[in-house]
Amino acid sequence: MAETNSDNQRLKRATIVGGLAAGTASFMIPVIREKAKEGVKKAAFNTAKTVIKHAPSELREKVKDEAKEKVAEKFQDRVKQQVRSKMNEASGKLAEAKEKNANKVHEKAKKASYKLQDVLLGIREKVKKAKETGEAFQANISSNDKNGSKTIKGINDIKSVNQINSYTDVKTSENIKTLKDRKTMSS
Repeated sequence: MAETNSDNQRLKRATIVGGLAAGTASFMIPVIREKAKEGVKKAAFNTAKTVIKHAPSELREKVKDEAKEKVAEKFQDRVKQQVRSKMNEASGKLAEAKEKNANKVHEKAKKASYKLQDVLLGIREKVKKAKETGEAFQANISSNDKNGSKTIKGINDIKSVNQINSYTDVKTSENIKTLKDRKTMSS
C-alpha cells in the first residue's frame, strides 16, 4: 500500500505540475501577460482598499500618506518622462532643421561661387579685349610715325616765345627771290 500512496502522490504532483504548466503557458504571449498584470494590479488595489477600510485609523492615515507620496512620485516620474520625451523630440527636430539649413547654405554658396566665377571670367574676357584693342591702337599710331605721316604733337613740339620771329626777321622785298635767282630746267 505504501507503493500506491507514493504513486498517488506522484500522480497528484504530476497533475499539479501539468496544470500549472498548462495555466502558465498562455502567459508566454505578451498581450495576455499585460492583461494579467493589469488584472493582478486591480485585484491588489481592491484588496488593499478593503484592508484599509477595516484597519485602525492610525494605520489608515499612515497608509494614506504613503499612498499620496507614491502617487506624487509616480506623477512626477511620468511628468519627467514626458518632458524628456518632448525635449528629445524637439532636439531631434532642431538637429534635422539645422542639417537641412546647412545643406541649403552649402548649395547657395556653391551657386554663388559659380555665378561669381562666371562674372570674373566675363570681366577677364572684357579686359583681354580692351588690352588687344589698346595694343592695336598703339601699333597703328607707331606705324604712322614710321611712315612719316602726320603725328600727334607732344608738348615739346609747341614753340616757345623765343622761337617766334620778330619783326626784324620778316622778309622784305629785297630778300624775296626773283625769277633769275631760281634755277631753271635748262641750267
